[in-house]
Amino acid sequence: MSRKVLAIIFLGVITGLWVFAGSLTLPGEVIDFEIRNEDGVDTIFLEGSDIPAFKGGYPKLPGKEFNIMLPPGSNFRSIQIIEVSSENFEGINLSPSSPLIPLNGDQDFITKVMLKALKTKETIYSTDKFFPEVDHFVISAGVFRKYSYVTVRVHPFHYNPVTKELKVTTRFMIFVNYDDNMSRLSLDDSFYHDDVFRKDAEKTFINFHQFETSYHRLSREKNGISYDYLIVVPQITTDIEEMLNDFRNWKKALGHSVKLIDYTNDCGSTPMGLRNYLRNNYLSWKAKYLLIISNDNNPVQNPQLSTSDIPMINMYPPYYIQWASEYATEYPSDYWYADLTGDWDSNGNGYYGEKDEVWTYDTGVDLAAELYVGRIPINPNTSDNRNTIKSILARSIAYEDEISTRKDNIILAGTVLFYQNLNCGGGIRIDGALIKEKMRNDGVIPGIGWRMYEEAGVTPTPEYYSWITSDEAISATNLLNRWKTGNYSTIGWFAHGAWTGSARTVWNSDTNNDGCPQYTEIGQPWMIHLSYDFSGCSDMIIFSGSCLNSESEYDNLGKVLLRQCCVGFLGCSRVSYGDNYSGDPAVEYG
Repeated sequence: MSRKVLAIIFLGVITGLWVFAGSLTLPGEVIDFEIRNEDGVDTIFLEGSDIPAFKGGYPKLPGKEFNIMLPPGSNFRSIQIIEVSSENFEGINLSPSSPLIPLNGDQDFITKVMLKALKTKETIYSTDKFFPEVDHFVISAGVFRKYSYVTVRVHPFHYNPVTKELKVTTRFMIFVNYDDNMSRLSLDDSFYHDDVFRKDAEKTFINFHQFETSYHRLSREKNGISYDYLIVVPQITTDIEEMLNDFRNWKKALGHSVKLIDYTNDCGSTPMGLRNYLRNNYLSWKAKYLLIISNDNNPVQNPQLSTSDIPMINMYPPYYIQWASEYATEYPSDYWYADLTGDWDSNGNGYYGEKDEVWTYDTGVDLAAELYVGRIPINPNTSDNRNTIKSILARSIAYEDEISTRKDNIILAGTVLFYQNLNCGGGIRIDGALIKEKMRNDGVIPGIGWRMYEEAGVTPTPEYYSWITSDEAISATNLLNRWKTGNYSTIGWFAHGAWTGSARTVWNSDTNNDGCPQYTEIGQPWMIHLSYDFSGCSDMIIFSGSCLNSESEYDNLGKVLLRQCCVGFLGCSRVSYGDNYSGDPAVEYG
C-alpha cells in the first residue's frame, strides 16, 4: 500500500517574507511525502530527509534541516514554529527509530544501547500522546565565516503510538528572534570587504539574497595584505622553509598567497594562542585554508597549556555515547581550529564541545567553519621526517596538477557491519552498500562509482537487496588490485575498523540451521591493513567510514597510507556511530 500526499518541505524566501528589527519570519509547507506500507508496517519518506527526527525507541519520523541567515553582527536568540494548517491520518503503524550504535562491533556496548532503546520504546509506545513532544530543535547557531546563522531541524510529523494517529503540519511559519550585539566579530572594513565564503554562503543559506547586500557593503580590496593559504609548523627554521619551498611556489602559481605561521613564536606554544591568532587575522588576511604540520599523537583537554607539538583538542560526545564504551570518552579533533567564532566551552567546565541528544551543554558550539583545515601528522623536526613531508607535498602537487579521466572515478567499498536478527536478537541489518548506493545516486556525478560489496556468506548483499548491483566482490585482494589499476582517484569505504585497519563481516555459514547469524558463525577478515604492501597503488583521496582508522595516539592506518600512497585521508579518531543515516552532528567531531 502506498499513500502519496503532497509533501516536500519547501522553505524559501518568497514574495511576502517579513523582516522586523530583531526578528524574521519564513514560511514553510509540506507538499510531497509518501507513506509506504510493507508487511503491516508504515514508513514515511520525505524528499531530502534521511534523518529520524528523534532518538532510538521513539517513532521513526523524518525531519528537515534549514540553514537560515541572520543580519550582520546578530546573535540568535530563539525560534518558534507556528502551525498554519495540518492533516491527520488514522491507522498508521510506525516502527521505532534505531539507536545510534558503535560501528566497531563492541557487542557488550551494543547490547546495552539496544536494551536502553527497547525500554524507551516500551515507555513511549504505551503513552497516549503525540511524539516527538517538540516541533523543532536548534542544531547549531553562530557564525559561518562572517555570516550569522541558525540551523534548525523542523519536525512536521507527530505520531501517537497508542491511537496510531499521525499528524502532519502541512503549512507553518518559522519565527526567528535575534540580537544585534555580536561581540565575537568586529564589523569593520575587513568584515565588509571579505567575500571568501560568499559562494559557499549562497549555496548554504535559503535566504542568502535577503541579506547579501548587508554583508557586502564594500567591494573586495584590490590591495593590502592577503594570505588565503596558511601553514602552521611548531617552529620555523631554515630547514622547514626549504622543505616547503616547492609546495609554496606551486600554491603561488595557482594564485594563492601563502603565510607560514610559527606556533612557538607567533602563538605562544598553546592551542588557544594559535586559535586566537587565527581569529584575530583570518578576515583581514582573507584566509581560507589552514594546513597544520605537526604530530597529533598527544591530544589535550586544556588548550591553554603549552605544548611542543600542535595538538588536537579533545571533544566530549553525548553522555549516552560515553556511558558504556571505553572508546567514546573523548574525541580528538582539529575542528576547533576550523571554527573560530564558536565558544566550545561555554559552560566553563573545561570539557570542550559537550553535546547531548536534544540540547547542547556547550551552547556556544558552532559547527560552521571559518577555515578549511587539514593536517600532515608528522613533526618536521628531523631530516627523515622533513623528507617524508616533502614527499607527501610533492604527491599532492602531482595529484592537483593531474588532468585525467580517473579524477571522475571512485571506488565504493561497502561491507556488512551487522546482520539482520544478529544472534537472534531481532536487530536490523546495517550494510555499507546502502550508504555507498546513496553516494552513487546523489553524488556530484550520479551513477559514477565502481561498487565493491559483500558477495560471500549466507546472505550476500546483492541477494538481500535485489535492487543493488555489485561490480566486484569486496575482499582485500580485490580492493588492492582495483586500486593498483590507477583508474581511480578516490576510495570511500564503510566497514568495521581499528587503528590497524578495516575488516569485513561475513556470515560464513548457518551451522545450526536456525536462520539467524550467531557470533560463532561470523568471520571478520581484513579488508585493508597497515601491514599490506601498497607499492604500485596510485595516489588517492580516501574517505573512511570505519572506527578508529585515525586514532591519533597510534601510527594508524591513515598515517601509513598518507606516507605511502594517498594525498588525503579522512578518518575517525575514535569510534564512529550510526544507524545507516544517523544525522547527529554530535558524533561528527572525530
